Amino acid sequence: MPLFSLFMQLLHRPVNPLATDWPPLHYLSLSERNRVVKVRNGENAKLLAACKIIPLRSDKKLDDLMVEVEALKRCRHQANIITLMAFYHFKQNLYLIFELCPAGSVAEVMIKLGQPLNEPQIAHVARKLCLALDFLHMRRIIHRDLKASNVLLTFEACVKLADFGSALIMEDNHRQCSLSVVGSVYWMAPEVIDYEKSKQQPYYGRKVDIWSLGITCIEMAQMEPPNHNMTPGMMLSRLQEEAADLPMLLQPCLWSEQFNNFLSQCIVRSVDERWSAAQLLTHQFINGPAEYSWPIEQLVDEKNTPPQMDGAKIPEDFSTLGNLDMDIFLAGHY
Repeated sequence: MPLFSLFMQLLHRPVNPLATDWPPLHYLSLSERNRVVKVRNGENAKLLAACKIIPLRSDKKLDDLMVEVEALKRCRHQANIITLMAFYHFKQNLYLIFELCPAGSVAEVMIKLGQPLNEPQIAHVARKLCLALDFLHMRRIIHRDLKASNVLLTFEACVKLADFGSALIMEDNHRQCSLSVVGSVYWMAPEVIDYEKSKQQPYYGRKVDIWSLGITCIEMAQMEPPNHNMTPGMMLSRLQEEAADLPMLLQPCLWSEQFNNFLSQCIVRSVDERWSAAQLLTHQFINGPAEYSWPIEQLVDEKNTPPQMDGAKIPEDFSTLGNLDMDIFLAGHY
């Protein structure tokens, strides 16, 4: 029996888990790739979680999901990585149950408040992300899609790296070859595009996450990544130009020398000269008073309420979910 068939057989549920184990409350997010629903545990009403519903359209899609599940299984005991609590297969969909981060993503917080993070807040988030990346990289896992929308917050001011849908598990300790370019272009390291340009398969090493970390820090400081006004195609061309200026803060003089230096260790075109997560954990910028959680506690208090999507309610009659045509359900038509 093929591995993917065995995997699906082991996960398969005869009924929709949202109709039994995890009754839904409301949508947290909607996209073409998946839906994320806030759910309540069927046996413990106080236990809330987030359910990511992913349509399975090909064996390749399933292979990618197996990587995501395996990567998350290896990270269950890291405080700054989202916890995968359970996973199910029903009909043509996979259901991943995650711990709930009700304060939303850093990107959502900035939009809600209408302002970027301040420097102590950026330093605190950056430190927690370095801890998460160091943990991942020691286990040969590359996230490949680090950005503010994939950094979640709890009401207890915990920082959680999430969305491992693009993750890669390296076969050895060297750079890993990949069949395709994945990730978000504005946060993408130039070496990924360099290999695409040369018509070879792109290489992904641990330090692609470090470049993305630097871009994410700028995003937290300015609410947008550098060059966000460019089209994706223009941005890809810019990354291929070795003479192009490196992404940087619009007004570096408004920020501390430590922050500017931290960015200069992350956003380096040479992979060999770019710092590792372990090296960044020694940097002065993320080892000051901001190591404590008060900057994020203040941020979460300001935001105050969890994100919701108006008009994206799931029917009150949860028992009908098990009989719904799942294509209609995923399209949001009831």
